[in-house]
Amino acid sequence: MSTGLSQIDPASLNWVEHWYPIAWKGLLVAGLITVIGAIGSMGFLLLQWRTSGIREQQSDWRISILEVQAKQADADLERAKLDIADADARAAAMQVDATRATERASALETDAAKAHERIAALETEAAAAKATTAAANARAAEAQLALERAKSDIADADARAAGAQADATLATERAAALAADAAKAQQRIATLEKEVAAATAAIADANERAREAQSAPEKFREQRILTLEHQARITAAVMPYAGQEYTLSVAAGSEPEALLCAIDAALMAARWKRLPSSDSITVDTKCGTVGIITLPGLSVRLSDKAETEQQWRVLVLVNALKAAGIAVDAAIDAENTSPTAIAVMVGAKPE
Repeated sequence: MSTGLSQIDPASLNWVEHWYPIAWKGLLVAGLITVIGAIGSMGFLLLQWRTSGIREQQSDWRISILEVQAKQADADLERAKLDIADADARAAAMQVDATRATERASALETDAAKAHERIAALETEAAAAKATTAAANARAAEAQLALERAKSDIADADARAAGAQADATLATERAAALAADAAKAQQRIATLEKEVAAATAAIADANERAREAQSAPEKFREQRILTLEHQARITAAVMPYAGQEYTLSVAAGSEPEALLCAIDAALMAARWKRLPSSDSITVDTKCGTVGIITLPGLSVRLSDKAETEQQWRVLVLVNALKAAGIAVDAAIDAENTSPTAIAVMVGAKPE
């Protein structure tokens, strides 16, 4: 018992075969871009943490230098105070000597003037020391500000780390969404398999119409010819299934042989793989050695052990031949020995 496949629009089938893998690749590329973005964020986070540590070390070093300078300025100030005290003591001694000896008054006044000049110099030095101390304090304030900025940078890095964690969470949610899309795709495949089964069930109706068409002698008196344009259309229809195996069988006569070789040329152009005929009796044709059949008409057969994918490819080939105006009978054949190869059998033109 054989079943048939209903005709499907080749343009719609080509559209489905073109965009279905592109949609899958688009989903994979989007997932990959999301993962790369998360990895980049973690890298920049580590870089920010490292630079913040270096800046903090630099700030600590600058603070220690300023503290040393401030201590040095304090030491200079203490020395200046000692010098002032020493000058005051000498001035007092000079004043005592002036009261005791009038003759030494001018000398003492000269010494006093020099002492005052020394005091002025010491005061100038003290002012400079104070300025140095003020500068040191200003630098210490700057160092404190730098430390505050470093702390702010660390807080900012922490905030960025939290953002990166949020991005990782979003990536996880995206992965879950992709898994859901994959489940939907599996459901779509199941739906397509049901459609193929329905198309297989419709083969009987197509075969019945073909048998009814065989009752019209004027139609079958026409020559079965595939032009180069027809062959190109068949090639384009089955090209997505490159590598599909097939076998050839033909009835005696130039007309079946010409049709067989035209079909073979279209399938070879689509990079289908032709297998040697398993028939015990073969014949040499213009397109090579093929099996011999005695059945009339053009038939396409597939083993009942074949996968759903092979059944779909039979349907595509049958629809392409029918679109070229060639009557064809498609069915599942339990006697077909190969579970993967499609048998193309060109019999004599029905009388």
